[in-house]
Amino acid sequence: MDDKQLPTGLDDYLNRFATFAAPPRPLGIPEKRGRGLNLLAAVAVVAVVVAILAVPIAVGRLQSRHTASAVQPSAVSSPAPTSSPPPGGPVPSQLWGNWYLPGAAVRQVTAGTIPCPSNPTPTNCFFQLMLGGSTWSISFVASGGIVVPSQGNVVVNSNEMDFYNSAYCGIQLPAGLGRFTWRVTAGVLYFTLISDTCSRANVLTNRGWTRTLVAGQPGG
Repeated sequence: MDDKQLPTGLDDYLNRFATFAAPPRPLGIPEKRGRGLNLLAAVAVVAVVVAILAVPIAVGRLQSRHTASAVQPSAVSSPAPTSSPPPGGPVPSQLWGNWYLPGAAVRQVTAGTIPCPSNPTPTNCFFQLMLGGSTWSISFVASGGIVVPSQGNVVVNSNEMDFYNSAYCGIQLPAGLGRFTWRVTAGVLYFTLISDTCSRANVLTNRGWTRTLVAGQPGG
């Protein structure tokens, strides 16, 4: 039979069959294997991100270590130890109060630089020593009124009296210590120099100190 004599419907059917294209054959990787590769790829991406984020942290730690090792802490000066007073106790209570030297001592010690009044009396020209339990001061009265040139602390150890921290000398312990022996004879207080880096001895040992300001007092 001639092809041209085939029924129209059959011809159409054969044409469709001849031109039918088979579906493409899949070329990919099996499903399970593909999932494994995708998981590995995700893990690799996470690892890269973590490495990138860790870089500035590591750099910061290195910089801080370098700075800590390069900067040395400054030395802190410790306070100077405070010197203890010389051994001894308070001034005996019978010595507390004021003791006096007459105008003759003022003129001698000051060599005329502090003139007494033209007609000096025991009440207008004198030295005054004040002794307390742990303090002392020396002042004088002359034409310029009362002046307190020296004061500080004192301790007594038997017959030794030690003067220190004098405002007049401006020397603090352990320097500036004045050591004297003392005695009271017939109501008069006498000092004898042992050693002193200040000028207290010029007044303290000049002559005997009395409790009153009267003409003709001992040592006047």
